[in-house]
Amino acid sequence: EVDAGIGGEVGAVLGANLASLGTQHQVLVVTHLAQVAAHADAQVVVEKLSSATSTRTVVRRADGEDRAREVARMLSGAAAADTALEHARALLSAAGGSV
Repeated sequence: EVDAGIGGEVGAVLGANLASLGTQHQVLVVTHLAQVAAHADAQVVVEKLSSATSTRTVVRRADGEDRAREVARMLSGAAAADTALEHARALLSAAGGSV
């Protein structure tokens, strides 16, 4: 994880730098930091699903409002509250992402 031990404004700067690097190179980043994720051209979510009899991993692309909800979850750590969702939309907009 490129964002280990950082957050906030430094995370936003890192996200912008990675986005800039991505204009010339392919960049794949694993992050738990919303400020970094907001700068991505594409965002995928990796989820572990467990039942009594099995465990599986699901990978899905987050687009549009689903992406805003995922960034909000990254911000708040749980199901996205309205304020986290507004903040996520603002982060995506500021980073040039679409909601």
